[in-house]
Amino acid sequence: MKFNGSALDITAMGSPTLCLLISAITVALLWINQRKRELVYFITVSLGAGIWSVIIKNIIERARPQGIPVLIHVEGFSYPSGHTLAATSIYLSLAFILNKNFKFKYSCPFFFSLSVILFSLVGFSRIYLGVHYPSDALSGVFFGSAWAIFLASFL
Repeated sequence: MKFNGSALDITAMGSPTLCLLISAITVALLWINQRKRELVYFITVSLGAGIWSVIIKNIIERARPQGIPVLIHVEGFSYPSGHTLAATSIYLSLAFILNKNFKFKYSCPFFFSLSVILFSLVGFSRIYLGVHYPSDALSGVFFGSAWAIFLASFL
């Protein structure tokens, strides 16, 4: 149980509050720097991630895990993990934007590795906290990355 505090901190990286804050800061910076294409991309990825999460959850209607210790109280359906989907789409889209605008020798591996580490940690934390099955977190990664990558083709 010594990882409970860390798991709560990590899961917050995919929380609606932090994702909204990161999105607002990113949108403001892209707007100020007149990066219109990246701005449209990021807004579409961010809003779409939330919309896709709600749509898929309400179609599948999968109950949350039962019979295991739950370390936080959550409501709603389990599949896919909304925290993981949001973290994946937002952090991956930031990697695409940063990689496009900051070209140095190791920019691509650095930005994308960092995003993979962040959204993977969010997914693992959701499983550790007992609020998602592994398939919920994996589907969050799948849907979030598919959305961000698909839209990046227009970037």
